[in-house]
Amino acid sequence: MKKIVVGLFGVCCVLSLTAQAQTYSIRGKIGTYNEPTEIMLQYMSIEGPVFQSSKLVDGQFFFTGEQSYPTEAHLLLFPNEEGAEVQAVAFILYAENLVIISQDILSNAHIEGSVINDPAKPLTESLTSVVRDTINLPEQPHKKELEAKIRGLKNTSLGAVAPDFELKDANGKPVRLSDFRGKYLLLDFWASWCGPCRRENPNLVSLYHKHKAQNFDILGVSLDEKTQPWQRAIQTDRLAWSQVIDGQSFDTSVALKYDVSVIPQNFLIDPQGVIIAKNLRGSALAEKISEL
Repeated sequence: MKKIVVGLFGVCCVLSLTAQAQTYSIRGKIGTYNEPTEIMLQYMSIEGPVFQSSKLVDGQFFFTGEQSYPTEAHLLLFPNEEGAEVQAVAFILYAENLVIISQDILSNAHIEGSVINDPAKPLTESLTSVVRDTINLPEQPHKKELEAKIRGLKNTSLGAVAPDFELKDANGKPVRLSDFRGKYLLLDFWASWCGPCRRENPNLVSLYHKHKAQNFDILGVSLDEKTQPWQRAIQTDRLAWSQVIDGQSFDTSVALKYDVSVIPQNFLIDPQGVIIAKNLRGSALAEKISEL
């Protein structure tokens, strides 16, 4: 799949479940951040990954576009401060006018104007429900993709056994997820071209060296298409844990199996192979690892 960068333009929408592409808008205010602090929207469209970015003005931002089916989306905020963590929030993106507000940081934001984003339910549960509704719409052209998404959501729900897989490392050696049974494992999906991934890598390096002697490990799955940038990034970022790749980007069987539609994305797996947490970053991830 090709990566698609979408510009910003002024269109609004209303919730209307049909089998056609639906317009969405996201308007928000996060604290009082100003440029060069940047916020990024990531999600998977039928054509491939979409990335939109915007500078913040007094904390305010706006995104709009079209999406053919409900999907998980991530907002990532990059504070222009030395050592500051990347802030993130995940939500369901489809045919709605969303308002996302926080008085301080993005991670504390709440969503207004949404029917399908229910704060009382886990995101995976809400997304599974709305995807099922969308599959049953008349003349649904994306039924195959939506069925695959439901399988991926089921595979990676909290409490599920993480699906096993095998990919090769930089030396061509096969590596299986099940090789790590008996340890707490962070399964990390990333790529050399992914800015948020690279910004998170120093945190992972610190966690790895702090806890590697305490029954903890990391397995990196690259969504790079070419091995040279991937290998350079591993050396530059000093990633000392196991790394695998198959060069198929988001079309890799592992990404599809885990319903990875944006990166960075991770899954924390216990010694029995059960998924116990998803998409933790920075201090939240460090706190969780320290609890194990």
